[in-house]
Amino acid sequence: MTSCSAGKCVATATDGPAPKNPTLTTPSHCTWVGVRWVGHFGFQWDCSTGEGVPKVWAPAKSWAFYTPQADGTLRGSWHTDISTGPCRGSVEMPVAAFAAGLR
Repeated sequence: MTSCSAGKCVATATDGPAPKNPTLTTPSHCTWVGVRWVGHFGFQWDCSTGEGVPKVWAPAKSWAFYTPQADGTLRGSWHTDISTGPCRGSVEMPVAAFAAGLR
């Protein structure tokens, strides 16, 4: 769902799988910035260090970028910086969003 007011547009993810990480806020929101949608997220990274070992939770910040494609989909990347713990570092992965009926 997208809403625009006073020259600012915000897209809200209204469908899709629920996150397994309970510290991620839902629904997620992205703001239109020139040629793409941009989302910023702060949460706790759930770092798994092995079977039978409790997860280590660490502060993390993410930025997601979605660029509209000619076929109506949105594609981009999701970058996360994990600030502490055994999983400290960065993760980058491709992302995509599809409107109902475009899958």
